[in-house]
This record gives sequence, C-alpha cells and structure tokens, in this order.
Amino acid sequence: MPTHRPHIPEDIARAVRQHCGFGCAICGVMPTEIEHIEPFSEVQKHEFGNLVLLCSRCHREVTSKRIGKRRVAHARCEPYCKRNRPSTYQMYLEQQSGFKIGKHNVHAEDDHPIVPVSLGGFEPIKFLLKPTPIFSLRINGPDGELAISVTENTFDFRPGKFWDVKLSGTRLEIRWKRKFVLLKATVREGILVFHALRVSANGLTFCADKTGTVVFPGNILLGSGNIGVSRGFPAFALGEKARSTINVNLGRATDEEAWRVAEDMSSQKIQTRFSKARR
Repeated sequence: MPTHRPHIPEDIARAVRQHCGFGCAICGVMPTEIEHIEPFSEVQKHEFGNLVLLCSRCHREVTSKRIGKRRVAHARCEPYCKRNRPSTYQMYLEQQSGFKIGKHNVHAEDDHPIVPVSLGGFEPIKFLLKPTPIFSLRINGPDGELAISVTENTFDFRPGKFWDVKLSGTRLEIRWKRKFVLLKATVREGILVFHALRVSANGLTFCADKTGTVVFPGNILLGSGNIGVSRGFPAFALGEKARSTINVNLGRATDEEAWRVAEDMSSQKIQTRFSKARR
C-alpha cells in the first residue's frame, strides 16, 4: 500500500474540468475540488473515469453521506454545465479606487463607471466603484457567440467554449486554447487585478499583459502608467473618434483576422518584432 497520496496529474485534472464543464457536476458552481467517486483509499490511483468536479458545499454533502455516490456518478455522466447551463462563480470585491490591467493602473476621477476599452463602440468591461464595486464583462469567442459574461460580479462560463478554466487560490485563468490566454486575474482580499486580457470585436483586438498593451490593426505597442478616466469615457478607444484618455483610430480587419492576431499575441509570436523595434 502506498504511504502517501500522490497529486493528481495536471493533464488528468484538466480533462476532468473539461468533462464537467469547469463547474460542480451537481450544481454548476465554482470554485471546485476534484473528488474520487470510489474512495482513493480503495482504488489507490487517479483514474479519469473515477474523478468528478464538486464545489465545496456539494463535496461536504458527499463526504457526510447526505449525497450518495450513485447521485455523484449520475452527475458525472450528465454534468450540470453540460446541460446547456453555464458554470458560475460569485466574486466578492472590496472598495478600491481603481484596478490594474496589464501594465496600466486605471482609476476613476469621478463616480462614473470605469470603461477600460472600447472596440468600435463595443465596451467589453465596465467597473462601477461606488457605492459598492460592481464588475461586468462580455467576451465573445471566435465564432462570435458569447463565451464569458460577468453580471454584478457573477461569472458565467459557457460550456464547451474553452480549453481550460482554472480557479486556484486567488487566481482565475481562462484559456481558449493551450497557448491562447483570454484572461488571467487575481482577487486577493477583495482587490481585482487583470494580469492578462485579450478581447476582440468589430475587427479590433486589445491585448494587455505584463509585456505591455498591444492593439490591432497596426500592431501598436502602448506603454504603461497611470490612466485617469472620467464621465464614463473609455481609457482606450479603438477604431473610432470618441472622447477617451488614449484614442487610437485604426482601420478595421475581419473578426477572423483580429482573433488570429489575438492568438499570435497570446503565444508571443510577435513579441520579438516589438523587441527589435525598441532597440
């Protein structure tokens, strides 16, 4: 008999997350924990077919035997999030003066919502700081359909849209493909930070991460610093003549081209181009 319990290999853990639609197999809620249907003490191994995602509440119900293993096995066969229902995650935020997106610190100069970016009039993110922080987000996939939405701090992840959605500790990471990061964010003690964000709409792309902020068409690399916004105008306005802190009037590409560039930026295929330009 093994003297210790080995970690579940990441490829198996990810396959379980994908199978269950990234939410609890019983109720769809995140964050989740991986549970063995047949106890590990009996099987002594991590097998994909014996693993299921459960939220902490449902996990306690199973451990206390208020929910039986037959119900868990049925939920694994027909996960909540695979029945055309999104997995959900409620984010709790504390009062803050602004937030960080990539290398930019964005703060409000009045009580209007913060709008970090506008893509040809489409505003994927809004952040109302007062009286209590309320965050909203809409990201469409390459197929043009809604993939991620946040309404009043509650995330909805559409099943079958992602390669991986992982909520571990304070960090949330969403990948469209293995090397295509849509969103990396942390919520530590109620403070939200965007470490990476890639959104495309109307043939325009906005990508922000630790290397800087890149917009497409034109592959323009923007710097870093503090950005103050007021009266609800966006911090970055792309592809339009709108009042904003930073206005980048670009041509339009097709949505397919914009998504391809977003994927290239995510895999850092074009970063060397900017590195050479800065020398």
